[in-house]
Amino acid sequence: MGERTGDAAERSTTVDEAADVTDTQAARTVIADPNAPPVTPPPAEHDEHDEMIGRIIDDRYRVIERLGEGGMGAVYVAEHRKLRKHVALKIIRAELAGDGEIADRFAREAMVTAQLDHPHIASAMDYGPLPEGGAYLVIELVRGQGLDKRLSEGALSWPQACELGGQLADALTVAHARGIVHRDLKPENILLETRDDGGFRARVLDFGIARVDRRAGAPATPGEGLTQVGMVIGSPGYMAPEQATGAAVDARSDLYSLGVILWECIAGRRLWTGVDMTELFGRQLTEDPPPVTKFGRDIPHELADLISRLLSRSPSGRPEKASEVRALLKRLAFQATAQEAMNATTRPTLTALAERVRVRAEPLITGLRTTTFEAFEELRERRPGRRAALLGAIAAALLLLVIVCVVSGDDEPPEDDDAVAIADSSAAADEPDAPDDAPDDDDDDDSGEQPAAPATSPVPKDLKKHAGEVLTGKRSASRKKAAKAITAHKPADAVPKRLRLVAELELARKCKDKSDLITALGELGDPWAMPALQRVRKYPKDTCGNIFSRRDCWSCLRSELDRAIAKLELAADKGE
Repeated sequence: MGERTGDAAERSTTVDEAADVTDTQAARTVIADPNAPPVTPPPAEHDEHDEMIGRIIDDRYRVIERLGEGGMGAVYVAEHRKLRKHVALKIIRAELAGDGEIADRFAREAMVTAQLDHPHIASAMDYGPLPEGGAYLVIELVRGQGLDKRLSEGALSWPQACELGGQLADALTVAHARGIVHRDLKPENILLETRDDGGFRARVLDFGIARVDRRAGAPATPGEGLTQVGMVIGSPGYMAPEQATGAAVDARSDLYSLGVILWECIAGRRLWTGVDMTELFGRQLTEDPPPVTKFGRDIPHELADLISRLLSRSPSGRPEKASEVRALLKRLAFQATAQEAMNATTRPTLTALAERVRVRAEPLITGLRTTTFEAFEELRERRPGRRAALLGAIAAALLLLVIVCVVSGDDEPPEDDDAVAIADSSAAADEPDAPDDAPDDDDDDDSGEQPAAPATSPVPKDLKKHAGEVLTGKRSASRKKAAKAITAHKPADAVPKRLRLVAELELARKCKDKSDLITALGELGDPWAMPALQRVRKYPKDTCGNIFSRRDCWSCLRSELDRAIAKLELAADKGE
């Protein structure tokens, strides 16, 4: 129950439904047998034996390939013969079309999604019966990855979660305004379409069990009386408490599901789990969810508070409208993107300028300091009439001095690899200050080094200051300078292995190289190197050159880094 499942390959609209195309008894209704074996779709290589391939449906759609198959039907890619447009074709089996409830739910999905023309909803475009029985539903084809599959790979950053949540809340705002409550919002029913800029667009699928309130202007749909008070229908772990207990539902029930999704996006794991449905619902109805701040220190208080309210067991404790949730999530996502843009564009530009100014302006700075001091001395002896002009000159000199000092700060010039420069600058911003009492090169006392090297592996006298700087230095430029001094030391075998590995890690530019060095530090098992590994852990996971791509430059080393840190923590606990 606690594990996520999903196809490894990319999926398209409603492919995540292929294991239960309108299979409400097996996939959604809580009273179904939880131990029933899942339906396994036939392998793709059997497509040539599928009689649907090549068939013309309703003289308009030519079936091209099968995307998935389940106990209730199948989903295909089809082409509109006249428009030459690819669509997703959802088929319900003939033997099941005679089941009034199943047929009505299939028709309901067609009618509901056809009314919701929205960029974050996969809309239905056509619907009709098949000659041999059964029915088909034509849906917009959107290729992408299911959110369930994405979360099986790891958590999202909180800005990504806000962006995703804002899109989902946008879709719910439109649906709720039409009197439609989805009732089955979950990662399996959310598709992530990749944009050209590397970002994503969420699409909500499967309105097959939606509740329709005609008083809000929703269209009449087949089977409007299918779900009654006391009947439990939905997905365990995502349906709201009132939905799980058979009580009446409204728009706030969808907002509860959205809260679960946001929590899982940030935590990277299921919120509600249990060995069976009884245990799962028992926990959901009696336990408070862990705060999302547990999974990240930088998560805004506003976001944590919103998720907490969304997960309220009582509908009255949740936000009233999806539009309220949408506004807050989009604002938080925008603020994160704006800050990211400033960090990714302004900072490299300033550091490059700083390096040029630092080299060229040092004589000017020295001269200005001397001239300004002398000018103040002269000012004391000047007549009032000439004092104003001299004050203006002094002010201009001081302004220039301030500009030079600000621009030529402590940041290092950007490296050729923008991603490395951005990662280094972001990580350095959160690091602790370098120790004030770090020893000089000629200081024999190493008591101020942070942390001290073991006696069994002494640091050469002339490297003691460099060792402290490369391990705990605040500025990336200073750490790299120290690392270069360490790697250039002669004889090389006089440098302790742990110190050499930390220095090489600081200088490495490629993810694979850093990963190999992290592995070596983990195998060495010396807790002394922990600050260096913790610094790598702070590298941003969603900024890699293009601030809109939210790609992780360092994804190749994350798992190895966690293992290495765990080894060092274990060694520290044992007093090694």
